[in-house]
Amino acid sequence: MIRRFLNRINSDSPSVLGKCLFYVVALTLSVIVIAMMWLVFFEVDSFDIISPKTSTVTVEEKVVVPGTWTISFGHGLFQSYYKPEAYQVYFEIDGETTSFLIEKSDFDHLEVGDTIEADYGFTRLTNSPKLMRIRLVVR
Repeated sequence: MIRRFLNRINSDSPSVLGKCLFYVVALTLSVIVIAMMWLVFFEVDSFDIISPKTSTVTVEEKVVVPGTWTISFGHGLFQSYYKPEAYQVYFEIDGETTSFLIEKSDFDHLEVGDTIEADYGFTRLTNSPKLMRIRLVVR
């Protein structure tokens, strides 16, 4: 069906300009459809957490990820924006070392070796762990 459509388009517009325009439009529409599918995938994946759990874990490492400036090209202009520093903690869940970004206030109160209760779950499609809440148990 698609091959017949493409053959018909190519036979109806014998000029090179017409063929180029067709392929540019087809490529643009393909990129838009793929981008929309990608957005829907990640929206569905992060919409709800499945099988929420609570584990008592020990903070293995604390890392401050420094802020960075990023320059991008958009709308005919170079644009820069600042990505602020992030606060990341590492601990072991179900035998795997996992890292999560947390709020600065929580980061300041935690020390390496602290025992915390972590409420977490997994995303629907990629099964990635997602932290929901932490509570300090033992310092």
